[in-house]
Amino acid sequence: MQPALNIFCSAYACLAAMSLVTMLYLVKFIAFDETLSLGTKLTWRAVFNKFNVTLLIGEVSLIGYYAFEAVHLYDDESDTSLYAVAAYICLANLQACLMWYTWLRGGAIFDIVLPALPPFMKVMVPAATVFLYIPSVISVIAAFMGSNTVLKSIYRIMTAVSGLLLFLFDVIVCVSFSIHMRKATETVALLKSDETRFRKTCFMD
Repeated sequence: MQPALNIFCSAYACLAAMSLVTMLYLVKFIAFDETLSLGTKLTWRAVFNKFNVTLLIGEVSLIGYYAFEAVHLYDDESDTSLYAVAAYICLANLQACLMWYTWLRGGAIFDIVLPALPPFMKVMVPAATVFLYIPSVISVIAAFMGSNTVLKSIYRIMTAVSGLLLFLFDVIVCVSFSIHMRKATETVALLKSDETRFRKTCFMD
């Protein structure tokens, strides 16, 4: 193995170990700090709600990404090796989880700050999720059937499209939350006028 690859391999292995520790703390926080310490009974429904499941899947995907990248670099294989493909799939999982978690957590804020936005986001988020996995699917095909010019071109285009959608999503989130922070007083007043939204947002915060 080349010295540079050895350094990156060790770095990925360390990051995987650190992410594992983080996940264990997350499990402890969900089970004890967020559930039992608040007097909530420890049930599957209480622990595995949509927010926690999204976080846990994302954390597992992060660990998998670092671990598979470390093995991929250690074996010094091509980008179409099974380890590399597994890393791509984990990365797509991580990106999808981050996007869905942000959407689930910020849904009430989007609805109040930019009321016309949620209908668009309800279409964009699932569509972006599909595009996130297309490069991984192409990588799986290339790993088993061999790579060619057509697959490489499609892969690059789909990667660019998914990256553009993620960038657009991030811009929308940043703009929405910036407006929310600048109009915090007005937003709280609107929330309090609608008790359902207020309870939902307080729960998210």
